[in-house]
Amino acid sequence: MNLTTMRLPFHPAIADAYLRVYEAMSKSGRLGRVLDLCCGSGLHTPFLVRHSESYQGVDLNSKFIEEAKASFLSGPTAQNISFHTMEGITFLKSLEDQSIDTVFVSGGLYYFPNQTTLLNELHRVLKPSGRIYAVETNGSNFLLNTYRRIKNFIHPYRDHQTTNKLLSAADYNETFEKLNFNVSVEPLDSWVPMIALLPARGWLTTILLRLVRYIDSVLLRSEIYSTYFAFKMLIVATVSPTNVHKK
Repeated sequence: MNLTTMRLPFHPAIADAYLRVYEAMSKSGRLGRVLDLCCGSGLHTPFLVRHSESYQGVDLNSKFIEEAKASFLSGPTAQNISFHTMEGITFLKSLEDQSIDTVFVSGGLYYFPNQTTLLNELHRVLKPSGRIYAVETNGSNFLLNTYRRIKNFIHPYRDHQTTNKLLSAADYNETFEKLNFNVSVEPLDSWVPMIALLPARGWLTTILLRLVRYIDSVLLRSEIYSTYFAFKMLIVATVSPTNVHKK
C-alpha cells in the first residue's frame, strides 16, 4: 500500500497523524494476527488487513459493526476478516493466551473504566514481543481541555470520559510500565489539526499543512511544550519476551 497516496475520510490535517502512524507500523513488517479494538465501522480496516495474516474487529456499537461487515466481508480477503459486536473486555476474555500479534486502538482506551483489567487482558492475549499501537488524545492539552469544558458547560455534547478522563503521556507510561510493557509515547501533532477549522481547500491547504507540520515538528521537540500542547499521541507498547503472561 502506497501511504503517500492513501486517502482517509478526513480533512488532510486530521488524516496526517494517522498516515504517520501507518508508516510507523509498516516499518515493523507484517502485523500478523491483528485485533482492532473499538474498530467502529472499519476506518482503519483497509490498512490493517493489507498488513496482517488475519484481522478481527470488535466494537460495542452494533450499527458500526453492521456497516463494517457490509463494507469488508466480501472479496478475496474476507475469509481472514471477522467483526464482533461485543464489549472489549468480554471479547478479550474469549481469546486464548498469546494468540494475537498486534492490537490497534484509536481513541478508545479511555472508555475502559478499569485500565488495569484491560491491559492485563491485552498482555495475556499478546504473543511475546506482541505490540499495542494506540492513537489517543493528550489529556494534558490545556487548550483542548479548556475548549471542551466550556463547550460542554454551554451545551453538553461529550460523554464524561471524553470531557474529563483523557489520559496524559505520563499516565500511559506509568500504567503500561506497571503491567510489564515496554512503552514509548510519541506526540504526533499540536497545531496541524487546527487547519481543519479553516474554510480553505486545495493548494492553500496543502501549503498550510506543510508549514504548520514543520512548526509542529520543531515545537514538539520541547518536552514541556509536548506535554501541554500535543494533541494526538502514538503509544507503542510491547510485551517483553522476559515478561510474557504465564499460562
